[in-house]
Amino acid sequence: MRTEESLALYREIGDKDGIAWSLFNLAEFVNDQGEYAKARTLLEESLAMHRGSGNKRGVAYSLFRLAWVFFVAQGDPAAVRSLLEEGLALFRELGDKGNIAHCISLSGRLALSQGNTAAGRSLLEESMALFKEIGGQWSIAESLAVLAQIEASQDDQAAARTLYEESLRLVREWNYSGAQRKACAKPSVCLFHLLSVLAMNTRSLLHGRN
Repeated sequence: MRTEESLALYREIGDKDGIAWSLFNLAEFVNDQGEYAKARTLLEESLAMHRGSGNKRGVAYSLFRLAWVFFVAQGDPAAVRSLLEEGLALFRELGDKGNIAHCISLSGRLALSQGNTAAGRSLLEESMALFKEIGGQWSIAESLAVLAQIEASQDDQAAARTLYEESLRLVREWNYSGAQRKACAKPSVCLFHLLSVLAMNTRSLLHGRN
């Protein structure tokens, strides 16, 4: 694995910044494989190194990804909230509108998982407005899909269908290229990822009802 090779090389030459980002990238990979405990360990090390070097952007990225790992692994909601709040504050300081939107979006999903539908809807709508400002089509599609689930959970099937259809339309029209093409080479793969998001958020909504 190239990421592991890079990490080993950076450790060998003592490049702390390279080590921190290699840890982050490796955590992304193992998280995608469902190895949440390993991803958490890697991100915590990456976070500590970024804090040590005073790299605010690195700290913010590591905080957000840690929050995501805790969330998908159904970890402590208070820990997710704390990580998001610190990460969001840093992204606001950096003026990183895209990641501000991602933090707000995850905060919305967290609220939904805790049964707070009104707050969840409001946060998701706020994040979607930011995604529209920066042209984040895939993130808009995800937000629409989650909002559709909220409508479905409240038995407004017409509204849910409209939102789902808009979400799928955006996915199909997604003009992916470069790094996006590598991550999502075919529309069918995009749809698979979107369905994965829907399944995860369905579990969150059901958990919030219990």
